[in-house]
Amino acid sequence: MPIETVNLHLERRCNMKCEYCYGQFPERPAMLPIARWREILRELARVRVKRVSFSGGEPTLFSGLLDLLREAKSLDLQVSMITNGTFLSDEMLAQLDMVGLTLDSADDVRLRVIGRAWRGGDSYTGLVRSVVERAKAHGVRVKLNTVVTTRNVDEDLSAIIVELAPSKWKPMQFTEVMGENDSVARELRVTEDAFRSFVARHKRVADAGIWVAPETDATIRGTYAMIDPSGRVFQHGPGGHRRSAPVYEVGFEAAFEQAGGYDRAAFVARGGDLDVRRLRVL
Repeated sequence: MPIETVNLHLERRCNMKCEYCYGQFPERPAMLPIARWREILRELARVRVKRVSFSGGEPTLFSGLLDLLREAKSLDLQVSMITNGTFLSDEMLAQLDMVGLTLDSADDVRLRVIGRAWRGGDSYTGLVRSVVERAKAHGVRVKLNTVVTTRNVDEDLSAIIVELAPSKWKPMQFTEVMGENDSVARELRVTEDAFRSFVARHKRVADAGIWVAPETDATIRGTYAMIDPSGRVFQHGPGGHRRSAPVYEVGFEAAFEQAGGYDRAAFVARGGDLDVRRLRVL
């Protein structure tokens, strides 16, 4: 089974405290040295993965990140990163095909309630605007994610999304993960009908030529290939994470099967097999 995209969670640490976060890794997995991550990148290239997406936690807190971005580029992998942008350097941006930012509201007060705030920081929307401007100056495509919870399900973000003009906007229905965010799930969970109403409210975004790619809870659970900070493939299951042996010990294909694989048809349906280098920088 071809795997186009693998998400590499380098870090569990983050300088923000988003209440819905499902990348905290509360079991505190061992952190891999950069040499192991290089092995994993070479293994992913060997099995013809097309794209790697660096994530966390906050990936820019990983001390060897820039070297890994360069390594991925040297292997001719498409390179993406999901970041909050606070420590994103121009050197990092120069290695990326796409940068992903999360924008859950156009209101900085509401964002602070959600946890999109950092020590010494002021306006998160201002930070996003700055990163988007810098990314486009480097010719880097921008993806905006919006996690839809009870905090923002009635909001309309169309104006700010159209203003920022990302290549892709991904609204995501809140996903409960045992051991990660289950303590707040009852407070934050929205129905699929409410989520679809949120998406429908943003018709103006698609009309502006931005690719809108909504993901329900079921899609999020079943269509991602992910590697945790200790080098194990994992999937979000109803009882928490399902994990494999480390990729550097058993290889990616065996580790992927150990973690349960994924729904290939749903992955393709959500556009996961897209060549991001073909997206326009808007």
